[in-house]
Amino acid sequence: MTVNAEPMIAWTVLPAPGDFNAVYQRGRKFFAPALGLFVLPAPGGARYGVVASRKQVGNAVARNRAKRRLRAAIRNVLCHQALPDAHYVLVATPRTNAVPFTELENDLLHALRRLQRLRNAA
Repeated sequence: MTVNAEPMIAWTVLPAPGDFNAVYQRGRKFFAPALGLFVLPAPGGARYGVVASRKQVGNAVARNRAKRRLRAAIRNVLCHQALPDAHYVLVATPRTNAVPFTELENDLLHALRRLQRLRNAA
């Protein structure tokens, strides 16, 4: 599933743990069966981070696979649908590696649509 609704956004990676903490503490949270999404509007361009914990996902092989799948979903969905000035943190869940990739993309798209509905309502 590739979404081509809007032009692709240039992305950078969240570089510091403090950036992750700011998104966790002040951002909006959206959870789907295959992922968690934290979003914090912030000036300076779109940034993303990917987290996969040992407790939630498993050993190093499983964590790396989950992070690769989430980064691929970012390329396919988030780059076309995201707000250009926001920080995003995607969190792997126990189901991230178990679901088909199209379901992972659909969960991310659903979370983004919920975000846009809340943003438009405010």
